[in-house]
Amino acid sequence: MDEYNKFFKINEFIRDNIYYCKNDFSCNGKESNSAVLLGLLTAALNGKMLFLGEYGLGKTTLSETISSLYFGIPLSVTESSSIKEILNCLMKVLLEDQIWVNSTKE
Repeated sequence: MDEYNKFFKINEFIRDNIYYCKNDFSCNGKESNSAVLLGLLTAALNGKMLFLGEYGLGKTTLSETISSLYFGIPLSVTESSSIKEILNCLMKVLLEDQIWVNSTKE
C-alpha cells in the first residue's frame, strides 16, 4: 500500500472508530480532519508535534493512536510510556555513567 492510501485508511479508521472529529480538510476529494492528517504526516516524516488544547479533547488518545497505527507499535506500549519513565531511565543511565567515571579516576 502506498503512503497516500495508508494515510487515508488510517484516517478513516481513526475517524470511524476512535476519535470523534469533523472533517475540515479535503484533498483530491478525500475528506479528513486536519489534526489527524497533520499527525500522520508528522509521523511519516519522523517529526515532532505538540497537541495543545483543553482537558478531555482527545490529544493523548490521538497521538497514541497515530503512533500505534502508523508505526505498528502495540497500543498497550504507547499507552504505558510516559515522560516520567523516560526521565527515570535517563537519570539512572547518567548516574551509572557518573559512578563509572568517578571510579575510573581513582
